[in-house]
Order: sequence, then structure tokens, then C-alpha cells
Amino acid sequence: MDASIRKNGFKKLALGTAALVAVFWFVLWLQRQGYSPNSFALIALGTPVAIGLVGLLEITVNRPFSEMEEWWNNLKGWQRGVLGLLVVIVAFVLLACGMATAGILGLI
Repeated sequence: MDASIRKNGFKKLALGTAALVAVFWFVLWLQRQGYSPNSFALIALGTPVAIGLVGLLEITVNRPFSEMEEWWNNLKGWQRGVLGLLVVIVAFVLLACGMATAGILGLI
């Protein structure tokens, strides 16, 4: 694999991060205008996060996201189990941190 995969992954990560910051500040601006966003309205924060995580995955694994299924299916069962559990744990920690941050900022 060449470095262009990681370069594209970095672009996706940067784009996702920039979009997340923009949406986050927009939500804060809405809150200052008197609109109190509920938890459902915060789903808009999920799309940039997904784009950024795809980029992070491409940087880490050095494979395009479109080839991930084949790579995943070629792993042994115990490897898929360990990686799947790790993904769930990391996702839970990130979700908990995001919810705690939103709670501290008074968004939810």
C-alpha cells in the first residue's frame, strides 16, 4: 500500500474534524439565540464524526475503507472478536466523553 491511502485518510479526518467544529459552534450559536437543542438535534454532530473516524481508520490500517470488508473477513475468528470488542469499548468511551462534555457545556 502506498502513502496516498494515509494522505486521503488524513484529509477525511481533517474534513470531519473541521465540520464537527463548525457544527458544534453552530449549535452553541443557536443556544445563545434562545433555541435549546435537544438530544435529537445533536445527531447532526454524528455525520462529521463518522467521516473523521473513517479517515482515522484508513490512517491506522493503511487500507481504503472500501476494502475493509474483505480484510475483515480474512481475519481469524478470534482476531475479529478481539478487534470487535476493542471497537465497542473505544466507541463507548468516546460516547461517554462526548455526552459528559455536552452535559458540562449545558447542551443536554
